[in-house]
This record gives sequence, C-alpha cells and structure tokens, in this order.
Amino acid sequence: MSTERTGMFRFAATWTLQLFGTLLLLAGMYWWLSWPDEYAWQIAASAVMALLLLAGTVCLERTVFAAHQDCAGKVLPWLGFTQCAAFGLWLAVFAVLEFLLLSVSGGVERVAVRFAQVLHLPPRLTTSTLTWFVFGLIWLLLPSLMLPVGSLVASRGFAALRWRAVAYALRALRTLRYWGGFALALACAYASIRLTGWIPERPTLRAELWSAGLRLGSAYVLVVTAIALIAWSTGRVTAGDDREQEKQASVRS
Repeated sequence: MSTERTGMFRFAATWTLQLFGTLLLLAGMYWWLSWPDEYAWQIAASAVMALLLLAGTVCLERTVFAAHQDCAGKVLPWLGFTQCAAFGLWLAVFAVLEFLLLSVSGGVERVAVRFAQVLHLPPRLTTSTLTWFVFGLIWLLLPSLMLPVGSLVASRGFAALRWRAVAYALRALRTLRYWGGFALALACAYASIRLTGWIPERPTLRAELWSAGLRLGSAYVLVVTAIALIAWSTGRVTAGDDREQEKQASVRS
C-alpha cells in the first residue's frame, strides 16, 4: 500500500475513532452527572468515574495523534501507559497556558487605555491592536507551537519533552503541510462556532428542534474533523522528518 493511501486510511480511521470515541465519553459524562452524591461511597465512586473519564479522554486523543506517526505499520497504535501519561502532562500544560491567556484577555481593555494615555494614542486603536494581539497568542501562536510537540509526545512519551526533541518537533513550522492542515482545522472550528451561535427563526417548535439538532450535529462533525486534521498535519510532518533523519544516520554509518 502506498504512503499516501496509507495516510488517507489512517485519517479515516482516526476520524471515525474520534467521532464515536467522543460520543461514548459524552454519554459516560452524562451518565456520571446523574449520579447521586448523598453518601461518602457515592462521592468516592463519582471521583473514580471522573478520573476514568479523564483517562479515557487522554488515551483517545493520544491514540488519534500517535496514529500518524511511524507505529510499525499499524493503523492505530496500541495504548501505552508511558505515552498516555506524557501526553496527559502535555495536555495539562497546554490547557493551563490557554487558561492563563484567556484570563489575561479579560483585562485587555484596561491595559489598552493605560497604553493610550502613556503613548498619547487613540484608545480605540490601542484596544483593537492589543485585542488582536492576544487573540493571535491564544488561537494562533500558542497552538501552533504546542501541537507539533504534542504529536511527538504521543508517540515517544516523556523522551519528546526534552529540549532537543522539542526543537526537532518545531521543525514542522517550516512545512506547508502543517500550516495547511492548521488553517483547515481553524476554519472548521470557526464554522462550528458560527453554527452553534446561529439561531434562525422557524415557524414551529418542531422546525426549531430539527434546526438545532442539525446545527449541533454539523458543529460536532466539524470539531471532530478539526482534531483529525491537526493530528494528520502534525503527525505526518514529524514522522516524515523522523524517517529523513533515520536515513541520514544510516548513510553516515
């Protein structure tokens, strides 16, 4: 089987896994939220279930990201405890950084007004500039730097968290395939947000329910596609660089 055909098959497999795996996790979360918490054993069972759901989410995303790496020809890699733990650590760091940036974005207007007073600039100009700057940090710069590292962590585990491995993963920023997949994923995410926020006027309640169901279902498919595109673009680039590095090492030896 050719490399391109294998890549397409892996993309379809990871997309399907992400689609139904997330649905299963959402069903488990809905069931977990209905549990009572009257007694101590119920609270303990609820905590265990929450940890299982969190572990399931980490394992699912790790499998999706690692599938496009070189995994001995397997379409979907076997779950590894070390790789899942390292990927969970990377995911936690990514989430904390995004949360900090989102927290800072709440005070952009106040900082912009202060800059306008010091630099004698129009407040509207400084507010708009700082808002777009923080927006770029949250949704463009930080994800574009973190995602290639996460893809490498998914396949190599804690070894990918070393400085040399991080620099190696960031070579993906120089490739057109990575930025193409990243742009398509952003477009899918933006379209999903627009679909969920769009509330068209319908003449009947039944038509409104059908419209809401179709919009939410389409938004969910777009989010799944965005995740699959990110996994494909980062995984194929870092795996390709890995194969090139191995060839060069074999030639030198």
